[in-house]
Amino acid sequence: IISLDITIYTKQLSDLKINSEDLISTELEKEKLVLFLDLVWKDIKILQDVQHTRILNYLKNCVGHVKQLAVIDLGWKGTIQYFLEQYLNEINPEIKVKGYYLGIGTKNPRMKQEYSCYLFDKGKLISDHAKLKYGATIIEHLFSAPHGTVTGYNEQMKPNLKQDNRLNQQFQNLNLIHQGAFKLIEQLISLEDVLSLYQLTPQQATDSMFKMISNPTPEEVRYLSDLYHSDTVDDIVLKKIVDRDKISKCFKNREYKTGVKQIYWPTGYVSYLKGQFILKKMVSLFIKSYTYLAYKREVAK
Repeated sequence: IISLDITIYTKQLSDLKINSEDLISTELEKEKLVLFLDLVWKDIKILQDVQHTRILNYLKNCVGHVKQLAVIDLGWKGTIQYFLEQYLNEINPEIKVKGYYLGIGTKNPRMKQEYSCYLFDKGKLISDHAKLKYGATIIEHLFSAPHGTVTGYNEQMKPNLKQDNRLNQQFQNLNLIHQGAFKLIEQLISLEDVLSLYQLTPQQATDSMFKMISNPTPEEVRYLSDLYHSDTVDDIVLKKIVDRDKISKCFKNREYKTGVKQIYWPTGYVSYLKGQFILKKMVSLFIKSYTYLAYKREVAK
């Protein structure tokens, strides 16, 4: 629960036998979580009210008297735009927001807002779905801010950032990546007249990036595999995108489901299996089959 000090609730967690570092995956664990939330709901509500007011004040300060806003994000589900519009509606219902995204996923009933996509809209092709499955983690890293997760806002309308020493080097590298990207853009702008002679499609412009993600070299995996990523709110559970030691241990103990869940970058993990030609082909086939089935399941919803 964002911004609540978990050390205050040690007794409640202990009584319910909840390990705060574990992911909730079973029905029993879900039931325990519901009981815990009931116990601390009063504190959650107080925090929610305080943060709601602070976020509104923060957005008022950022927006000013503007009536039209653009949200630029990678996309996938458009969640940020959806919730941002809810807040802005409280500030001024006349404010109009348009989202600009790299791509929107296959099925998302939330995307009723005004938006435009650069690469794909609602993932109409299986290749779009594959790009999300294989590439989301890497792409999110390249485009993320070089600082910790925002855990709330203080009285001075400034964001509180989570500190994690494991990410210090990662943030330094991100700053270098962003500097390199801006330098490239500056060079391309100076060649605008020449580049206007070429009709470069979004697919062509991003082909090299997705080729690296879907079929990386061992050297590329070596540089990227130690990146930390989290699917959880507030980065509660940080994991390396390819943690070979942890994955191998799970597979050795026949904890296959847990092992697969440790793989954020499946094609990166497969590339580690050099010298094991048959196994590498099997894993690659499994990943492609899983992607196809996941795509069909999304389309069928």
